[in-house]
Amino acid sequence: KAAAEAAKTAAAEAKKRAKAERDAAKTAARAERDAEQAKARAEAAVRQEKERAEFAAKKGVIDEETAEKKAAKEAAAKARADAVKAARAAEKKTAAAKKAADKAKADAAKKAAAEKA
Repeated sequence: KAAAEAAKTAAAEAKKRAKAERDAAKTAARAERDAEQAKARAEAAVRQEKERAEFAAKKGVIDEETAEKKAAKEAAAKARADAVKAARAAEKKTAAAKKAADKAKADAAKKAAAEKA
């Protein structure tokens, strides 16, 4: 009878041990899975941050390029305006010179007419 009782206890203990081992294995598997997920999440976060940084850098470059283009456009516009001003001034000078030449011609003609008479 004692031997049967001992065998029963040993079987119960073996069962408990087996259950504990199974539970431990499950817990270990769960912990491993959680760790993998955490790692994946961390990698994703790093990747996103890197992409965000790259995008920001690209945007910065784009902003820089835009600023440069804007500056170039403004410079071109100013150059055009200056050219127009210069052309107008040149036209005025030319007109004034033509007027002066015409006046001189007219004066010379008048003088010649006066001398003839």
